[in-house]
Amino acid sequence: MISADDPLQAFVDASGKGDPNVLVVAGYVARAGEWAKFSEAWKEKLGQRRLRRFKMNEMAQQLEFVAYFYRTIEEHDILAAISCVFDTAALVRFVDEFVPPSPGLDIRALKNPYLYAARQIVENLALTQEKMGLKGPVDFVFDNEAEEKKLSPHWDRFRASLRSEVGRLMGRNPTYRDDEKCMPLQAADLWAWWVRKWYEDGNENGVKQIALPWGAKREIKRLHSVYDEAFFRSALQNSLTR
Repeated sequence: MISADDPLQAFVDASGKGDPNVLVVAGYVARAGEWAKFSEAWKEKLGQRRLRRFKMNEMAQQLEFVAYFYRTIEEHDILAAISCVFDTAALVRFVDEFVPPSPGLDIRALKNPYLYAARQIVENLALTQEKMGLKGPVDFVFDNEAEEKKLSPHWDRFRASLRSEVGRLMGRNPTYRDDEKCMPLQAADLWAWWVRKWYEDGNENGVKQIALPWGAKREIKRLHSVYDEAFFRSALQNSLTR
């Protein structure tokens, strides 16, 4: 039995890196001990299918296999699914039109939606997790080790900017793992792909309904946000005037 004192961990992957229109960051939250059990079950299914890894975009034409892996998520005590959608095109358009170049200003970083997405998914969960019944700090694990150097310097400042009652729910500074070796990140990849598909298809209720073609057998709590140009305008103006 997994103790309530067992640390909460959120594993998050991105879908749409490099896409000029949309970026999605999404994943799942569970206790560390449950993730260990989940990983063994996921590895076993990979072995049964003679797969080195699970990548949703490589299996999009084999939905019966995707459903087979998704059931592993439902069979374990995964506590929440979390996701954020970012309008990348709107971000780039706003920076190009309204942010003048200046010495020391990294315009390329301002156009990188991942920098906003990583912060928002952590903050969103911290703001709402107690209402979702998630007690205690959450340690985040991200895919995409290439972003670690860009993100790591900002976490202390980010933590300091949060209200104390929110900041205490932010666990240790995020870590970064290789999704080919980390089974929970492969599950996050599955969820991120579907969140992006629903958004691009105009299915506004996709997350709410868990509109998977094979149907959901278990209700998993969900936290979902969409960020458009109005958000970027506010966020960038605040950061540029500090």
